Amino acid sequence: MPSNICRYLTALIAEGSFSKAAQRLGISQPSLSQFLVRLETDAQTELVDRSAKPLKLTAAGALFLRTEQQVDLLRETAAKQMLDIKGGVRGHVTVGASDYRETFFLAEVLPVFHRLYPLIEVSLTEGRTKKLEQMALEGAVDFSLVITPLFHPGTLTTIELYQERILIALSKSTALPNSILPRQAKNSRSLTSMISTVSLSSKSRKDSKWMCFSESSAG
Repeated sequence: MPSNICRYLTALIAEGSFSKAAQRLGISQPSLSQFLVRLETDAQTELVDRSAKPLKLTAAGALFLRTEQQVDLLRETAAKQMLDIKGGVRGHVTVGASDYRETFFLAEVLPVFHRLYPLIEVSLTEGRTKKLEQMALEGAVDFSLVITPLFHPGTLTTIELYQERILIALSKSTALPNSILPRQAKNSRSLTSMISTVSLSSKSRKDSKWMCFSESSAG
Protein backbone atom coordinates (compact mmCIF):
# COMPACT_ATOMS: atom_id res chain seq x y z
CA MET A 1 0.00 0.00 0.00
CA PRO A 2 1.49 3.40 -0.97
CA SER A 3 2.59 5.66 1.87
CA ASN A 4 0.76 8.92 2.58
CA ILE A 5 3.65 10.81 1.00
CA CYS A 6 3.15 9.10 -2.36
CA ARG A 7 -0.64 9.26 -2.16
CA TYR A 8 -0.77 12.96 -1.24
CA LEU A 9 1.82 14.16 -3.76
CA THR A 10 0.30 12.04 -6.54
CA ALA A 11 -3.17 13.39 -5.77
CA LEU A 12 -1.92 17.00 -5.78
CA ILE A 13 -0.37 16.64 -9.21
CA ALA A 14 -3.24 14.58 -10.66
CA GLU A 15 -5.94 17.03 -9.46
CA GLY A 16 -3.89 20.20 -9.92
CA SER A 17 -5.20 21.96 -6.78
CA PHE A 18 -5.27 21.56 -3.00
CA SER A 19 -9.07 21.58 -2.79
CA LYS A 20 -9.62 18.87 -5.40
CA ALA A 21 -6.74 16.75 -4.06
CA ALA A 22 -8.10 17.00 -0.50
CA GLN A 23 -11.56 15.96 -1.72
CA ARG A 24 -10.07 12.97 -3.56
CA LEU A 25 -8.10 11.93 -0.48
CA GLY A 26 -11.01 12.41 1.90
CA ILE A 27 -9.21 14.92 4.13
CA SER A 28 -9.54 18.66 4.73
CA GLN A 29 -7.62 21.15 2.60
CA PRO A 30 -5.80 22.66 5.64
CA SER A 31 -4.63 19.17 6.65
CA LEU A 32 -3.20 18.58 3.19
CA SER A 33 -1.49 22.01 3.16
CA GLN A 34 0.05 21.41 6.59
CA PHE A 35 1.24 17.97 5.53
CA LEU A 36 3.06 19.45 2.52
CA VAL A 37 4.62 22.22 4.65
CA ARG A 38 6.00 19.63 7.10
CA LEU A 39 7.29 17.55 4.21
CA GLU A 40 9.08 20.52 2.62
CA THR A 41 10.50 21.55 6.00
CA ASP A 42 12.01 18.10 6.46
CA ALA A 43 13.32 18.08 2.88
CA GLN A 44 14.59 21.68 3.26
CA THR A 45 13.34 22.54 -0.22
CA GLU A 46 10.14 23.30 -2.13
CA LEU A 47 8.52 20.18 -3.54
CA VAL A 48 5.40 21.65 -5.21
CA ASP A 49 5.31 24.72 -7.42
CA ARG A 50 2.31 26.57 -5.98
CA SER A 51 2.49 29.32 -8.61
CA ALA A 52 1.79 26.86 -11.42
CA LYS A 53 -1.79 26.33 -12.58
CA PRO A 54 -2.39 23.44 -12.32
CA LEU A 55 0.05 22.56 -9.54
CA LYS A 56 3.18 20.68 -10.53
CA LEU A 57 6.20 19.21 -8.81
CA THR A 58 9.50 21.03 -8.70
CA ALA A 59 12.58 19.16 -9.91
CA ALA A 60 13.34 18.31 -6.29
CA GLY A 61 9.73 17.25 -5.77
CA ALA A 62 9.81 14.91 -8.77
CA LEU A 63 13.01 13.30 -7.47
CA PHE A 64 11.50 13.06 -3.99
CA LEU A 65 8.34 11.34 -5.27
CA ARG A 66 10.30 8.82 -7.42
CA THR A 67 12.44 7.93 -4.41
CA GLU A 68 9.40 7.46 -2.17
CA GLN A 69 7.77 5.23 -4.79
CA GLN A 70 10.90 3.08 -4.91
CA VAL A 71 10.92 2.86 -1.10
CA ASP A 72 7.26 1.79 -1.14
CA LEU A 73 8.04 -0.89 -3.71
CA LEU A 74 10.93 -2.20 -1.58
CA ARG A 75 8.67 -2.32 1.47
CA GLU A 76 6.02 -4.22 -0.47
CA THR A 77 8.58 -6.69 -1.81
CA ALA A 78 10.08 -7.21 1.65
CA ALA A 79 6.63 -7.79 3.15
CA LYS A 80 5.84 -10.47 0.54
CA GLN A 81 9.20 -12.18 1.07
CA MET A 82 8.73 -12.20 4.85
CA LEU A 83 5.34 -13.86 4.39
CA ASP A 84 7.00 -16.43 2.11
CA ILE A 85 9.65 -17.12 4.76
CA LYS A 86 6.99 -17.47 7.46
CA GLY A 87 5.02 -19.86 5.28
CA GLY A 88 8.07 -21.96 4.37
CA VAL A 89 7.89 -20.96 0.70
CA ARG A 90 11.11 -18.94 0.75
CA GLY A 91 14.25 -19.37 2.81
CA HIS A 92 17.72 -20.86 3.06
CA VAL A 93 18.88 -24.33 4.12
CA THR A 94 22.50 -25.32 4.77
CA VAL A 95 23.20 -29.03 4.38
CA GLY A 96 26.32 -30.86 5.53
CA ALA A 97 27.32 -33.91 3.49
CA SER A 98 30.30 -35.92 2.35
CA ASP A 99 31.48 -35.68 -1.22
CA TYR A 100 30.12 -39.18 -1.81
CA ARG A 101 26.59 -38.30 -0.68
CA GLU A 102 26.61 -35.07 -2.61
CA THR A 103 27.34 -37.04 -5.75
CA PHE A 104 25.10 -40.08 -5.30
CA PHE A 105 22.27 -38.84 -3.06
CA LEU A 106 21.82 -35.07 -3.21
CA ALA A 107 22.43 -34.99 -6.96
CA GLU A 108 19.12 -36.86 -7.33
CA VAL A 109 17.22 -35.25 -4.45
CA LEU A 110 18.00 -31.54 -4.95
CA PRO A 111 16.52 -31.13 -8.46
CA VAL A 112 13.21 -32.52 -7.16
CA PHE A 113 13.39 -30.29 -4.09
CA HIS A 114 14.02 -27.19 -6.23
CA ARG A 115 11.02 -27.97 -8.39
CA LEU A 116 8.83 -28.20 -5.29
CA TYR A 117 10.34 -25.21 -3.45
CA PRO A 118 12.00 -22.94 -6.06
CA LEU A 119 12.40 -20.01 -3.62
CA ILE A 120 14.34 -21.99 -1.00
CA GLU A 121 18.08 -21.71 -1.50
CA VAL A 122 20.24 -24.70 -0.54
CA SER A 123 23.92 -24.43 0.40
CA LEU A 124 26.19 -27.46 0.76
CA THR A 125 29.09 -27.90 3.18
CA GLU A 126 31.43 -30.89 2.82
CA GLY A 127 33.11 -32.85 5.58
CA ARG A 128 33.72 -36.24 7.16
CA THR A 129 31.18 -37.81 9.48
CA LYS A 130 32.67 -36.50 12.74
CA LYS A 131 32.96 -32.96 11.37
CA LEU A 132 29.46 -33.11 9.88
CA GLU A 133 28.01 -34.11 13.25
CA GLN A 134 29.92 -31.34 14.98
CA MET A 135 28.63 -28.76 12.50
CA ALA A 136 25.06 -29.90 13.12
CA LEU A 137 25.66 -29.79 16.86
CA GLU A 138 27.02 -26.23 16.69
CA GLY A 139 24.33 -25.01 14.28
CA ALA A 140 26.83 -24.32 11.49
CA VAL A 141 24.51 -26.35 9.22
CA ASP A 142 20.78 -26.97 9.48
CA PHE A 143 21.36 -30.70 9.20
CA SER A 144 24.00 -33.18 8.07
CA LEU A 145 23.78 -36.42 6.12
CA VAL A 146 25.89 -38.95 8.03
CA ILE A 147 26.17 -42.70 8.63
CA THR A 148 25.84 -44.62 11.89
CA PRO A 149 27.31 -45.18 14.42
CA LEU A 150 27.22 -41.57 15.61
CA PHE A 151 29.93 -39.72 17.49
CA HIS A 152 27.27 -37.71 19.40
CA PRO A 153 24.36 -40.16 19.77
CA GLY A 154 22.77 -38.46 22.76
CA THR A 155 22.93 -34.84 21.66
CA LEU A 156 21.57 -34.91 18.12
CA THR A 157 18.13 -35.70 16.79
CA THR A 158 18.43 -38.25 13.99
CA ILE A 159 16.03 -39.51 11.32
CA GLU A 160 16.82 -42.64 9.33
CA LEU A 161 16.57 -42.06 5.59
CA TYR A 162 17.71 -45.31 4.01
CA GLN A 163 20.10 -48.28 4.37
CA GLU A 164 23.06 -49.07 2.15
CA ARG A 165 24.40 -52.52 1.37
CA ILE A 166 28.19 -52.60 1.06
CA LEU A 167 29.38 -55.56 -1.01
CA ILE A 168 32.68 -57.32 -1.50
CA ALA A 169 33.25 -58.22 -5.14
CA LEU A 170 35.51 -61.28 -5.39
CA SER A 171 36.97 -63.05 -8.33
CA LYS A 172 36.36 -66.79 -8.34
CA SER A 173 40.10 -67.25 -8.37
CA THR A 174 40.69 -65.09 -5.28
CA ALA A 175 42.65 -67.02 -2.69
CA LEU A 176 41.28 -65.27 0.43
CA PRO A 177 40.62 -67.78 3.23
CA ASN A 178 36.98 -68.05 4.30
CA SER A 179 37.96 -67.47 7.91
CA ILE A 180 38.65 -63.74 7.33
CA LEU A 181 35.25 -63.11 5.71
CA PRO A 182 32.14 -62.35 7.81
CA ARG A 183 29.74 -65.31 8.03
CA GLN A 184 27.06 -63.43 6.06
CA ALA A 185 29.56 -62.56 3.32
CA LYS A 186 30.37 -66.23 2.78
CA ASN A 187 26.81 -66.82 1.66
CA SER A 188 25.50 -63.54 0.26
CA ARG A 189 28.66 -61.50 -0.20
CA SER A 190 27.03 -58.68 1.76
CA LEU A 191 29.63 -57.25 4.11
CA THR A 192 27.39 -54.91 6.08
CA SER A 193 24.45 -52.57 5.96
CA MET A 194 25.17 -48.97 6.79
CA ILE A 195 22.29 -46.72 7.85
CA SER A 196 22.33 -43.19 6.50
CA THR A 197 20.76 -40.67 8.83
CA VAL A 198 20.13 -36.98 9.07
CA SER A 199 21.64 -35.25 12.11
CA LEU A 200 19.74 -32.11 13.04
CA SER A 201 20.94 -29.11 14.94
CA SER A 202 18.61 -27.92 17.67
CA LYS A 203 17.50 -24.86 15.66
CA SER A 204 16.50 -27.06 12.69
CA ARG A 205 14.20 -29.55 14.41
CA LYS A 206 11.12 -27.59 13.38
CA ASP A 207 11.99 -27.75 9.67
CA SER A 208 9.44 -30.51 9.01
CA LYS A 209 8.90 -29.54 5.37
CA TRP A 210 12.43 -30.53 4.34
CA MET A 211 12.42 -33.62 6.52
CA CYS A 212 9.15 -34.96 5.10
CA PHE A 213 10.51 -34.36 1.63
CA SER A 214 13.80 -36.12 2.40
CA GLU A 215 12.13 -39.18 3.84
CA SER A 216 9.71 -39.63 0.97
CA SER A 217 12.31 -38.93 -1.70
CA ALA A 218 15.08 -41.03 -0.25
CA GLY A 219 12.81 -43.97 0.34
